Amino acid sequence: MPDLVTRWPYWYLILVAYTAWISISELRRQRHVSTGLQDAATASSSPGERARAQGQRVGGWVRAATWFVCAVLLLGGWTWARVFVALGYAISARRSVIDFARGAAEGRKSAELASAHEYVRGRVSPQAADYLLANGFTLVTRGIPLAAVTYSIIALPR
Repeated sequence: MPDLVTRWPYWYLILVAYTAWISISELRRQRHVSTGLQDAATASSSPGERARAQGQRVGGWVRAATWFVCAVLLLGGWTWARVFVALGYAISARRSVIDFARGAAEGRKSAELASAHEYVRGRVSPQAADYLLANGFTLVTRGIPLAAVTYSIIALPR
């Protein structure tokens, strides 16, 4: 593996670093969200709500760990691992578009109303401009890495 790493181009090493950065940012976000979900789970009276909160909490940690595993697999240089990472980027692109569009719509509406973001959350649906912004964001954050991983499957040594 060390001889492969010296032959890898810089863009591939940047791709590995970006994949690891996604994991780190997910871990940071999950650290903040996890305490709220834990409080919601203990405060809820229904077992269904408690299970949903616990599932969201565990799912967030698993997502963060999965991106870290993807970065480590890219370091290995195996073709099957690159296919796995490409699928990860492709699958996460849809969720990224939906989350960004919803966040853009809520942020725009809370700025219009000059109200707290918590008041607007869940009360506004994304418009076409929000989806346009979301697609641009996702093209940069998921599309370019997906293209790089796909290219690496074809061009880099196995």
